[in-house]
Amino acid sequence: MFDFLLFQIYRWLILPFAVAILNLIETWLPPKIQQMIDDRKGPQIPSFSSRPIWIHAASGEIEYAKSVIRELKNLFPSVPILVTYFSPSALKLIKNSVDADQVFPLPWD
Repeated sequence: MFDFLLFQIYRWLILPFAVAILNLIETWLPPKIQQMIDDRKGPQIPSFSSRPIWIHAASGEIEYAKSVIRELKNLFPSVPILVTYFSPSALKLIKNSVDADQVFPLPWD
């Protein structure tokens, strides 16, 4: 019961407060953090005609994921591939070299 209460406090009080503070101080934050905030403002949730294969990759992991994505595309060409990221530096690597059907930032925790 205590865990549930703690989660509710986090979900409905702490998280919205933290996001509001981030939005207020965004102009004074480093450019990379500003881009992270902008990527998550009103994100467009992708929709697919069938269930996608979902791969989450950080900056370093994307190098390993490239060959996996390429092979998945060869084996299952009609299945969409969704790649999520958290850091803007991972987005640059994903956009330049991965054949994903959709690239999407992971929402805030």
